[in-house]
Amino acid sequence: MFQLVRSPQVKLAAGWTAVLFGLVAFFLAVTFPYDALQARILAEVSGRTGVEINADQWEIDWPLGLSWREVNLFTEENVRVQMDELRVTFNAASVLTGRLAADMVASLHGDEPTGGGRATVRVTADSWSGNGAMSVAGRIEHLPLSALGFPAARRGSLSVDFTQRWEGTSPAGGTAGMEGTWTIDVADASIEPIASGQIRLPSVTLAHARMTLQCRAAVCRLQELTGDGADGFFQGGGQITLRRQFRNSTLALSVVVTPSPVFAQRAAASGLPLAAAGVPMKLSISGVLSRPQVTF
Repeated sequence: MFQLVRSPQVKLAAGWTAVLFGLVAFFLAVTFPYDALQARILAEVSGRTGVEINADQWEIDWPLGLSWREVNLFTEENVRVQMDELRVTFNAASVLTGRLAADMVASLHGDEPTGGGRATVRVTADSWSGNGAMSVAGRIEHLPLSALGFPAARRGSLSVDFTQRWEGTSPAGGTAGMEGTWTIDVADASIEPIASGQIRLPSVTLAHARMTLQCRAAVCRLQELTGDGADGFFQGGGQITLRRQFRNSTLALSVVVTPSPVFAQRAAASGLPLAAAGVPMKLSISGVLSRPQVTF
């Protein structure tokens, strides 16, 4: 039978080894350039996405993490997204090997009683420069539609599951080499009347809606588009062609709507040429995202 060696020399060597690793970890954490890193993170994200980022304060999230409070994101579409807190934690092994692996958790600001939602994202890349392959995966939960700057949204929340990958290029290099999958769920939504050309769409209430997008390069194809509520239900398909400014992305959608009696009555009062309640009707949605055109 083997016996555990307990000589004083072995104990001393083990003790000094533990002390050595402890000191390396301590000095790595103490001397890590957090200030420069946090400034670079905000600058890199802003430069690559076109999103202006402001944060009131930041602090170290021991041992290899950073956190910001009162973070504001301003997009080119003048949409403002507020975060009460953003935390980023780096993988120690990736820091030593020059690769990037980070986990981000954000508490999203919201004025509704249910709060502003939560986002969890994991980022991995071949290098810290972001010039190699990069992948992003995460989930956004219960984000109020009002937080996205949709003026027509009276209420409703958004949840998103996504994976996105860039092969051999950076996100700043455009959509070439990009692919990903996005599943978007909308719950308990109420939309104000919307004018589209000569047509005025009446208000819409949705209990639930889902959109699944398969994106490659600049084209996102709808794998699923469904919704239902007190006003009826719909399903459809098509594609969205992405542009640098998201609001200028172009739509090519075909949707079949089956209105409820309540919605059919409201549509008739708005002059909308809908079929009778319970009768499916096909419509097309085209144009840019900020000014969609609806034809029957």
